[in-house]
Amino acid sequence: MCSLVALSLECPQCGAPIERTESVCTYCHSPFFVKRIGDLQSKSNIEVSKYLKAYQQYLKHEEGYNKEAFMALGVCHLNNRSFERAIESFNKVIDVYPDYADAYFYCALAQLKGKRPYLQTLSNVKNIFQLLDTAIEYESKGRYYYLLSVIQSDFYEKKRLRSGRNSEELKRIALELEIDDVEIMEINEFCNLG
Repeated sequence: MCSLVALSLECPQCGAPIERTESVCTYCHSPFFVKRIGDLQSKSNIEVSKYLKAYQQYLKHEEGYNKEAFMALGVCHLNNRSFERAIESFNKVIDVYPDYADAYFYCALAQLKGKRPYLQTLSNVKNIFQLLDTAIEYESKGRYYYLLSVIQSDFYEKKRLRSGRNSEELKRIALELEIDDVEIMEINEFCNLG
């Protein structure tokens, strides 16, 4: 594996040198690898572009795959509504790290392509449910169940289709697993639910 110091990596936001062990810039306090859409909430398009360039540069020099870099790249693409690129990044993580639950979750979110669940095809919704079920097999997080509940409610229940799931039950599980308000807003935004 290449050393980050040997690559002279810099913070994508302020240009300060970043050590391999650092996850947050000691100067501007920006995360080096963004982990969720909320990490980009206060960032401008220019700042997100800086992240994209930094991750692409990092991955050019990284020997093998780095799940944090591919996840961060995917999150940036998802934030920019570049859904196909986001899906490609998350699939690279899944291929190399098949037990990384968040990759399945974000891939499922990207599969919606910014359209509400009601407007999806049945085959796409089944694919999304499969991704979320796999994420839950590896780790139970409230946001996984919340996304399931939103899709169950807006697709299956509004169309009066059966799936064997109940949106209220899924939402209850999501709340028990302590989903936060930012995650709820992110999911609702990417499901185009206002």
